[in-house]
Amino acid sequence: MAALQAGQCAAEPNDATAAASLVAAGALIQTDADGFVREVRFPAAPANTATASNLQLLADLPRVRSVVLAGSGTTDAELEIISQIGTLRNLDLRECPLTNAALSHVALLSNLEALRFSGKSGATTIDDAGMQQIAKLKKLRVLMLDYLWVSEVGIAKLVGLEQLEELTLAQTLINDDCMVLIARFPQLRKLRLARTGISASGLSQIVAMHRLEDLDLSEAAQISDKALAHVGRMRELKRLNLWRVPVGDAGASQLAGLANLEWLNLDNTTIGDKGLAVVGGLKKLTFLHLGSTAVSDAGLASLAELTALKELVLTRTAVSAAAAAQLAKQLPQAQIRLDFVAGQ
Repeated sequence: MAALQAGQCAAEPNDATAAASLVAAGALIQTDADGFVREVRFPAAPANTATASNLQLLADLPRVRSVVLAGSGTTDAELEIISQIGTLRNLDLRECPLTNAALSHVALLSNLEALRFSGKSGATTIDDAGMQQIAKLKKLRVLMLDYLWVSEVGIAKLVGLEQLEELTLAQTLINDDCMVLIARFPQLRKLRLARTGISASGLSQIVAMHRLEDLDLSEAAQISDKALAHVGRMRELKRLNLWRVPVGDAGASQLAGLANLEWLNLDNTTIGDKGLAVVGGLKKLTFLHLGSTAVSDAGLASLAELTALKELVLTRTAVSAAAAAQLAKQLPQAQIRLDFVAGQ
C-alpha cells in the first residue's frame, strides 16, 4: 500500500479531503491501488491527534479497513464515533484509557476481524464483564487481551468465536481451569500464555488442537520439564517461546517430535549440551535462541546439521569465539550472535 501524496489520489473528493486533513494533523495514511485510504494510524500521546474532530473524518473514508489508535489516549466516548465505520476490519486500541463501557461501541463493528487491547500501562481497565460485548463480533480472527483482568469467566463468554485464529492472553488471570475452554476454539493457530499460571495440567487440555502453530509460554513460572511432554505432542507447532521458563535438558528431550518447528526461543532456560543433542534434530529450525543457557563449546557440534538455520543466538553463554567460528563454517547461511547487545 502506498503513502498518500497530495494531488496524486484517484479517490473520491470526500476521501481525498479527509485524508489530507488527517495527514496535516499528523496521522499516517496508507492507500490502496486506487488511492483510497485503507489504514489510518494515529500517533501515540503526547502527540495525540485522535481527537473527536479527527476521528469524525474517518466517516468520509469509504474503504478504510484499519484504524490504529494504540497509545493515543482515545476514550470510551470517542469510540462511539469509531462504531459507525462499518468497513473496519482491524482496530488497535492497545494502552488506551478504556473501560468495559467502550465495548458496547466496539460490538457494533460487525465486520471486525482483528481487535487488540493491552493493559500493560494500566490505562485500559477492561475485564471479564466486557467479554460479553466482544463475543458479538463473530468474524473475529485475532483477539489480543494482554495484561487485562480476564479469567476463565471471561473466556467462557468468548467460546462462540469459532473463527478465532490468534488469541493473546499474556499476564492475564488465565490458569489451568481455563484451558478446557481455550481448546474449544477450533481454528486457533496462535496462542500466547506468557506470564500466566498455566502448568502441565492445563497444557494437557490443548494437545488436541491440531491447528496450533505458535505457542508462547515465556515467563510462565509453573511450566516444568514434565509439562513439556504435552508440548512435545503438538506436532504442528512452528514457533515455540520458552523464554525464562524453568526447564532444562529433561524438558528439551520432550521436544524431539516437533519436526515442524521453525522458531525456538530457549533464552534464560537451564538447557545445556545434553539438551542440544535433541535440539540439533529439529531440522526445520531457522531461528534458535540459546542466550543465557548452560551450553558450551562441547555441545555446538550437535547443531551442525541445522542447515535451515538463519539466526543463532549464543549470548551470555560459555561458548567461545573459536567454537562459534567453527560452527559458522559448517552453517555459512546462519548469522551467529555471540556478543550481547541490549535490546536484542
